[in-house]
Amino acid sequence: MLEDGGSKGAAFPSSHVAVAVAVSLVTWRVDRLVFKVTLPIVIGLTISTVYGRFHYGIDALAGILAAVLLVWLATQLQPRLERRSGGNMGNAPGSVPV
Repeated sequence: MLEDGGSKGAAFPSSHVAVAVAVSLVTWRVDRLVFKVTLPIVIGLTISTVYGRFHYGIDALAGILAAVLLVWLATQLQPRLERRSGGNMGNAPGSVPV
């Protein structure tokens, strides 16, 4: 059944889509130019995973939802973690506010 009816390498949710969308959401907040440049790539990656039959549409959709949920969760946790650490989390070299 898997051999005849399944997608090659299918996984739920699509981690490629989830990571790409999460990066896109963070760049929206940090650097709009980078967001505009990478958005077509993220859209293309999402569509191509389904079109190339590497994932089902529901896998890609679940990846998008996972990214939105996890980025939202990170934005909720960051202030709490900064308070707990004395506000030094954002001062680390190379740190980017989320």
